[in-house]
Amino acid sequence: MKLLNNKTKIFAVLVPVLGMALMSPAYAQSNADAGASIFVLICSALFGLIFLGLWIWLCVWIYKDAQKRGIENGALWAILTFIFGLIPLLIYLFAIRNKGGNPPAQG
Repeated sequence: MKLLNNKTKIFAVLVPVLGMALMSPAYAQSNADAGASIFVLICSALFGLIFLGLWIWLCVWIYKDAQKRGIENGALWAILTFIFGLIPLLIYLFAIRNKGGNPPAQG
């Protein structure tokens, strides 16, 4: 199931970055600060988007791993990890994942 097409993904990335880049000179104290301000905002936005993408990938991995291991509430663990972060991830990895058993062999 494909949730977003390529144009939507590009739009979702470019709009916040361009918006911040266009607004940053208003916050700069002088023209010399404007370039540095734009650079910092763009780097911060890109870092945030990369982190968000990795976090979403981790949640999807948890869901798929739970499905492979026969754990019924994999979606719940993915949602808890997305919202609350590291603690549900560690609980899933060290307690819940081991209860589910090994995934079926590929082949």
